[in-house]
Amino acid sequence: MEAADLTRGQQRKAVEQSIDVMQATHSHLFRFFKEGLLPHEALEYTDLLINCMNKEKAISKLRILVE
Repeated sequence: MEAADLTRGQQRKAVEQSIDVMQATHSHLFRFFKEGLLPHEALEYTDLLINCMNKEKAISKLRILVE
């Protein structure tokens, strides 16, 4: 995203939209995705959710991680 010269706000919006699209189209694959993450990748993903989404959406996504 930095290479695309997006502002921080534009980056956050793009990430939030990407996560929404992934949830709508690939939510059935999420359990497979999270099992394949290394510990540091899981932390990076969690950080991305917290920093790029509104609080309610981030909490909703994080609940899926612990199911």
